[in-house]
Amino acid sequence: MNNKIIETFNLSKKYHLKGRNVIRALDDVNIQINDGEKFGLLGPNGA
Repeated sequence: MNNKIIETFNLSKKYHLKGRNVIRALDDVNIQINDGEKFGLLGPNGA
């Protein structure tokens, strides 16, 4: 049996900056990570 250690559905995050600028960091992200799986998440700059 696979035990889920991380699970998220429809995760979104926006940052509202001065002057009506909006940065969309996450847009409708779904993740399921099971016990024993390896997972890495990298952004565009490798961080």
